[in-house]
Amino acid sequence: MSSRDEIRQTVRLTACLLIIGLLALPSVGAGAEPQQADVPRFGEEIYVIGEIPFLEPVDPGQPVTVRFGIGELEIVTTESNQIRADLDVRCRENLSEALCTKYRDRLRLEPRRGKEGVEVRLVGLPKWKMRKLQLEGRVEVPKWSPLTVRVGIGDVDIHSDAENLSVAMGIGDLTVRVPQDNVGKVSIGTRIGDASLWRADGYHEGKRRMLIGARVHWLEGAGDAVIDVGLRIGDAKVVLE
Repeated sequence: MSSRDEIRQTVRLTACLLIIGLLALPSVGAGAEPQQADVPRFGEEIYVIGEIPFLEPVDPGQPVTVRFGIGELEIVTTESNQIRADLDVRCRENLSEALCTKYRDRLRLEPRRGKEGVEVRLVGLPKWKMRKLQLEGRVEVPKWSPLTVRVGIGDVDIHSDAENLSVAMGIGDLTVRVPQDNVGKVSIGTRIGDASLWRADGYHEGKRRMLIGARVHWLEGAGDAVIDVGLRIGDAKVVLE
């Protein structure tokens, strides 16, 4: 085994231990429910689907921000002039059907408008309650909207034709796929984990910082789009297609 492979294995082991430790931390505050120390299991018999997806119109060029606390998230850009979002929820096996339904009814993806554009936010429950659930969100965004994504813990898959894309994540794995002809600059950074850029004509591995973090800077694209990705713990990959 090469020294590089040994470093990767050490990074992945460290990240896994940190993730497990964070998920097992007890909640703070009055009235908080006790946290389970075991690995969560999710039962198919308590599988609930979110409400009908909402549709939110977006003006040409208006920025869009997606905020998702915990879970799996897929984002795609489309030719539509609307944001479309939906949410699937699955509960732990030891969570009653009544409580699962209560959580489902409170949890939602909600659009909000402000001076800086349209924001889609996961709302309705505190994060320590979201840990009892498995959340899968899908958001469709107009391709002409500059896109900002903020995720706490989870796995994120983005297929984007957006003019500019900024992603900031806490813990998880991130994959971004964009047309190479659209992109001019790519910046990828992780504090603990791997960073990589994949192109049709080559692969760029992130340069290591103190053996645990990695960064990739690529400034050779012919397009105008800027891709900026930051991840604290996990693997971040950008694929130029």
